[in-house]
Amino acid sequence: MRNVLDEFRRDLESIYSLLDFDQFIIDLPLSEIRALKTYAEEQDLPIVKQKAEKLEKILTGIREHGSTKITYGTIYNQCIVLAVSYFSAALENLFEYCIESSLKAGGSEVLRSEEIKLRVKDICSIGPNPLSQVGEFLVSNNKISFQDMKSIKRSFKEYLNVDIIKDELTNDIIFAQAARHIIVHNGSEINSRFQNQILAAAPRTIKPELPYTGKLSFGKEEIIQVGRRMEEYMVLLTEKLSAYQR
Repeated sequence: MRNVLDEFRRDLESIYSLLDFDQFIIDLPLSEIRALKTYAEEQDLPIVKQKAEKLEKILTGIREHGSTKITYGTIYNQCIVLAVSYFSAALENLFEYCIESSLKAGGSEVLRSEEIKLRVKDICSIGPNPLSQVGEFLVSNNKISFQDMKSIKRSFKEYLNVDIIKDELTNDIIFAQAARHIIVHNGSEINSRFQNQILAAAPRTIKPELPYTGKLSFGKEEIIQVGRRMEEYMVLLTEKLSAYQR
């Protein structure tokens, strides 16, 4: 179970590194330009100094310049998509781990009596440890979505007897999941469906005030905030599932 949380944290770090990807490109030429500016000052070369200052200004403010601002906005929004995907995968791995653990301990009445329909190829793929695949079969058979908080809450409650309270933390994640959907399927354009989805996601700390129309866009600090809230949720959930730790 700890491995699932650690892997999720590594995934978040890979997202955070994307937020500063430009530094790998900008830092070297920027240091050279600043050295040139210093040299121009020492040698009293005003034209060279002026050119160096202009280049320095362009590089240090590149995120706010015209088309590059649009590019950064796209990258930041895709970081939200990645965060939700990693979060979903981590939850699914955690669910499957705990299902196996529960079955090894005898399993709950609900779990033992659950019926699963399997295709022939699913049966053929069962390895020497069938218990390790029951969680996966439950997910596919019942179409459990780990990108939907209602489905997540229902599944952990029904099969693992862990109740997930709807609060500000879950509201933040509900918002991120809804944001991921319109980024992927509606070009980040806010619509009535999105507004309806997030209507009950209050109170929340992520974008508590939102316009009814326009493009949804995330900033660097908001992405980090989303990641931290997801990590916080995973920590709390693993604590609730501690009885299934092997």
